[in-house]
Amino acid sequence: MPRDHSNAWLPDVLLTVKLQRETMFKIKYLYTPFKTMVTGLLVCAALSLPALAADLTLAEQAQAAFQAKSYSQALALYLGLLADNPGSAELHYQVGSAALLSGDAVLACSHLQKTLELAPDHLFALNHLGLAFIQLEDLAAARRLYSQTLLTRPLARELWFNLGQLELIQSQLDSPASAPDAARAAWQRALALKREPALEKKLQALPPLAVSPAFEPAAALSGYRQAVALEEQGKTAAALGAYSQLLKTHPSCAPAAFRRARIYLAAQNWRGALADLNQVIQQDPNHAAAYYERARLAIRSKNLVSAEADLYHVLWLRPEHDSARGLLLQVLTAQNQGAQLVVLLRDYLRFRPEDESARLQLVHWELKLNHRAEAWDLLAPLAESKPVNASVLHLLGKLAYLNGQKSKAEAFFAQAFAIAPPPAEALPEAAFWLSRQGRAGEALKYLENYLKTHPRDTQTLVAAGILASQQGQSAQAIAWLEQAQKQAPGQRELSKYLGLAWLKQGQKEKARSAIKLYLQQNPAAADAPALQELLKTLTPAPKSN
Repeated sequence: MPRDHSNAWLPDVLLTVKLQRETMFKIKYLYTPFKTMVTGLLVCAALSLPALAADLTLAEQAQAAFQAKSYSQALALYLGLLADNPGSAELHYQVGSAALLSGDAVLACSHLQKTLELAPDHLFALNHLGLAFIQLEDLAAARRLYSQTLLTRPLARELWFNLGQLELIQSQLDSPASAPDAARAAWQRALALKREPALEKKLQALPPLAVSPAFEPAAALSGYRQAVALEEQGKTAAALGAYSQLLKTHPSCAPAAFRRARIYLAAQNWRGALADLNQVIQQDPNHAAAYYERARLAIRSKNLVSAEADLYHVLWLRPEHDSARGLLLQVLTAQNQGAQLVVLLRDYLRFRPEDESARLQLVHWELKLNHRAEAWDLLAPLAESKPVNASVLHLLGKLAYLNGQKSKAEAFFAQAFAIAPPPAEALPEAAFWLSRQGRAGEALKYLENYLKTHPRDTQTLVAAGILASQQGQSAQAIAWLEQAQKQAPGQRELSKYLGLAWLKQGQKEKARSAIKLYLQQNPAAADAPALQELLKTLTPAPKSN
């Protein structure tokens, strides 16, 4: 009979490990309040499973088995679903999670790794893969997975917690037992992201730090204290001289180098500041403020790649550093790194769901990446808030329009326009609603404004061209339609729209050529008979002898 692992290997329940006969160790579950929460996360993941064409009933049975903690049964059912849909990252994740809870860590590893091949940013799969490695007694692999992931996902609080658990286990396995300083550092970062009373108690229960706090020797130097006093009195020049003198005799005094760097920054001595910041980082790789200031210098010199690396390191050291997070978002935006932006914002919103500004920023990037379902899930809860945000309603209207739900889109836009104009990303869809309301002039202005920031949006160029032609702005219509034709020469409808625009401008020969081309490409089009009649009026009569 297989062992019952229904309570095992969930992210927040690992606590202590003891050696058994030199090669085996046993995990005791002394702390269980988080278990319900994490099981809930797994159940929620199962409940969010999309409707599968293979067998929806089978999916419902698998979800029910998982909820009932019948993990072996859930595993068998998910394997059946996976056989019909082997390319589903979510199903591989469900199989991996069920296998982990059923005690089959080898199978869990296989499917969780496959999940990450298909969806590299799947946080729960990363989390559970580390737990599978621990169950297989491969602590090094688990540590490597968590540590490497946190370098680029420093806001993933779940991973900081698990890394802390892992480091605590390792410190207890060491012979003689080592101080759990690495566990303390990881848990402090998890707490910095979100306060958790239970975790605070665990942190307080750890033995004292094994090393002295950083920079304690600097405070013991009289020259350093005097320089700081001068700086605090506003005597910047004297303080600069004092720091420089101190660094001649104590070149490894990182606090003095950092304070001198800040004076250089204020005086716009960029080269001197960079030299000092590099020195500080070399001497103290955990100096978050030095990395942050160096990132700002890199941005100033337009070295965004270096700035990005330094800002990620700031967040790795201090995940709660809001200024670094905001600056990193700007750097990623400037580099158009939408995928990384989405990951960063998703991790942030996991523990700060109340930040509506960040939520709307994430919606913007989800839409740019065509993640409509994710954008809808982010927006839908905000539509119920009071007072309702007009931008939310406009964006919901945009999503409904993109999904072909025209009546729902019109309802959202009607409600939104009663409050405020639309945000930039919803302008094209809002223009559609305005045109349906007979407000073509306003709609055209929206499209024109949108094209100022999105000049290569072919669909909007076509819509603007058609609307401009209808409004008698033939020259502008032709310019937009010709631009669209250059970008998408295969769109057959463009010849018709261009022909009609040329006709309104009185250019009959160009109109005739464009409409003739359209009819050649679309002889069976519904509007072909009417256009044939129009073409006859544009065709010159044969000359008589």
